[in-house]
Amino acid sequence: MRTICVSICLLVALFFGTIVAAGDEFPLEYRVSGQSGMPGVSITPKKAVRVEQLPDGVSLPPDAGVAPVFAKWQTPLAKEGFVYLAVAKTAGRELDDRVFVDTDCDGDLADESPVEPAHRGSFGPVEVLFPGQGGPIRYHVIVKVERGHFSGRGPARTYTDLLVESACWYEGKVQVAGKGYECALVDYNSNGTFDDTSMSLGEADRIRIGGSDAEAKVLGRYIHIDGALYRPRAARDGTSIRFEAAEGVPTGTITVSDKISMLSIAGENGQLDFEVREGLAQAPVGKWVIHGWETRRKDADGVEWQLSGGDVTESSAFEVAEGKTAHIDIGEPVTSTMSMSQSGPVDDPGRWWRFEETSKGRSGEAGGRILRGGKWAPAPKLRIRNADGSYDETIQFQYG
Repeated sequence: MRTICVSICLLVALFFGTIVAAGDEFPLEYRVSGQSGMPGVSITPKKAVRVEQLPDGVSLPPDAGVAPVFAKWQTPLAKEGFVYLAVAKTAGRELDDRVFVDTDCDGDLADESPVEPAHRGSFGPVEVLFPGQGGPIRYHVIVKVERGHFSGRGPARTYTDLLVESACWYEGKVQVAGKGYECALVDYNSNGTFDDTSMSLGEADRIRIGGSDAEAKVLGRYIHIDGALYRPRAARDGTSIRFEAAEGVPTGTITVSDKISMLSIAGENGQLDFEVREGLAQAPVGKWVIHGWETRRKDADGVEWQLSGGDVTESSAFEVAEGKTAHIDIGEPVTSTMSMSQSGPVDDPGRWWRFEETSKGRSGEAGGRILRGGKWAPAPKLRIRNADGSYDETIQFQYG
C-alpha cells in the first residue's frame, strides 16, 4: 500500500510590505460533533494514563460492572490537571459496554452514569463541565477503548488503553482588515484547550480561515490572511479570537531547489505557505519544520504533473535567523522503495505477504502524492513471477 504524505493546498505568496491593522476580539460559537474533531479535520487522540490503584475517596457506582480499568485524561482545564475515566463490563459479557467519565470534574466517579457505546469500542460524545471563572466550560469527548495483547519475549500479557478524542470545536465570523471570514478553532491534541502551540505538530491546535473547503492550519504565532501577516490570539477555552497586525517582524531567507514551486513550513510559529520564486522565500525568524512542498512540470504532451512531499517530524527542524539564509535540501530526486514482510513461518499454509511502496525526497522526507492534469496518477504495479513462469501475476497498488 502506498504511503501518502501531507498534501499542500494552493498557497498565497508571502508579502511583508503593507500590513493592515487587525480588528477586535470576536466571539466564537460552540459546536458538537457526533464524531471526533470537526468535519473535515482529523485530530490526535490523547491516551489516558492508566491508574493501577485509586486514591481514597474515588470510586465507581455500586452497579458499575466488573473488571473495571481506571485512567486519567490529562487536561489543564481540570482543577487537578486531569479527569478520571473508567471502563467496565456487565457481568457475563465479553466486551466492555460501559464507560464512566468524571463529567463534573469533582474528582470522583461514584455520582456518574455509565456512557453506553455508540458503536463497538467507542463511547459518547459525552459532555464534561470544566470549572471556569464565569461558570462551567462545556467540552465534549468521545472515549475509545482499545484492548490487545503483547506476545513477544516472555509471557503474553493483555493491555487496555482509553483514548480521549475531542468531539467539539468553535467557529464564527471574524473581521480582518475590513473583510469578513469564517473562522474555526479545533482542539487538535484533545486536551481540552484551543490555544496550544508546539514544534511537535501533533500537539499544536488548528485554525481554519474560510469555509469547509479551506485548509485547517497549524496554530501558532503567525498566520497569513490574504497575503498579509497577523498574530492570532485564541482564547484558551476557544470562545473567542482576535488578530493583531504583525508589524516589523524580523525575517530571513529560505532557499530551496528552483524546481520547488510551493513550500509550507510550520511549528510553534504556526503554519506559513509560500509561492516560491527562483528558489527563494522570506520567513519570520525562528524555528520551523518542513510541512510540505510541491513541484510542477509539464510533459511532452503539455499535461501538467504535480509532485508533493513533506516531513512533519521535529527532525526536519531548521532555524531562520534575521538577515541570514537557511538552505533546505528537499525535493527531487524522489526515490521509490518497496518493502516486503510476511506472517508466520515459511511452512505455514495460511501465511500472508505484505508489500509496501514508499517514496522519499532528497533528504529523506516523505514524498509521494502525484497528480497528472489535476487528477491522481495511476498507482504503481507489482509483478511477481517465479523462476519457471508457472506463477506470473501483476498486482495493482492502492493509494492510502
